[in-house]
Amino acid sequence: MLKQKKIGIGILLCAAAFVHLNVSAFQQQGFSTYQEGYNNSMNFSCESQCIVLLGTLGSNDYLRIQGAVEGQGTMGFGFLVGQQVAPGPMMNIGGQGAMDQRFSFSDVQFISQIPKEAQVLLIVQGNVKGSEVKADLRFLSLFQKFDQGWKDFWVFDAYKPYTINFLYGPKMFGKSANDIFYRIFAIICAILLFKFGWKSKKFTNRTLVLLCSLRVLYGIRMYGELYSYRKTDYQNRVKPEFAQKTFRDDGDLYQFIDFVKTNLFTGTACIHSAPYKSWDFDTKTKYHLYPEIDMASTDTGCEYILIYNEPSCIYDGTGKMLTKDGSGIATGEIYKI
Repeated sequence: MLKQKKIGIGILLCAAAFVHLNVSAFQQQGFSTYQEGYNNSMNFSCESQCIVLLGTLGSNDYLRIQGAVEGQGTMGFGFLVGQQVAPGPMMNIGGQGAMDQRFSFSDVQFISQIPKEAQVLLIVQGNVKGSEVKADLRFLSLFQKFDQGWKDFWVFDAYKPYTINFLYGPKMFGKSANDIFYRIFAIICAILLFKFGWKSKKFTNRTLVLLCSLRVLYGIRMYGELYSYRKTDYQNRVKPEFAQKTFRDDGDLYQFIDFVKTNLFTGTACIHSAPYKSWDFDTKTKYHLYPEIDMASTDTGCEYILIYNEPSCIYDGTGKMLTKDGSGIATGEIYKI
């Protein structure tokens, strides 16, 4: 039911409103109902975008979220930096079930740029209800930190459009593993130099062994990353039945496009795109629907609205009005979360 997902950087929340909130334990905003229970557990109902301020990042290493959730939407965390929110990973919520998820801050690509005094936010989006939900900031012991750093080294980047030209490379403790290993290498070389001297064969041999070992380690990781791309594509795209297929960061977009072509449209339609649409959703949809569906932008004559993977778009109580964040959606707008 729950699947990890990252929200786009463009989603900003109204952080300035926290200044005027007066609540006993957690500052919160946006909930239709909110009540704190025993041991800071939360019972809430969210219909759009909701936030709970959990505390400062400080030396905390991860966020653990436990409790019962139901509805359609997402839940995760972000960082309040000044008056802007830097979003972190999110989990899809679809249906009803128990949640016990640990979000490691070192998994966040930009964690090294987040100041320690930044506030950690619990973020809920969509139509979601929570019962006895606990969100705890926690830190690791020294041994756990080293263990987490080693695990971080073997976390591979997801295959994305920029991958053909650029890879972030391995990370440890939220920082570049290259910097850590190079510094360790330099320190060991300095110790060997001090012990054996510059012209000593022992210094040369040990330095070469150390350098080769580092190269072999990086080689194993590189081929492991290439293998992970192919394994992920096979497990998510090749092996599953059509209805369960996903493809990299496109998710089930292609099933959505196939549904549009085979079930909704006959002939030609004109779709108007919202000015802040996601370029990949718009361009890929245009490409795969052409020539059956005309998606050229226009102000009039639109017959259909395409909405993909947007949990904040819901029907009202009568089932007649499609709304987003409480406001009606204009004819022909295309959204993607």
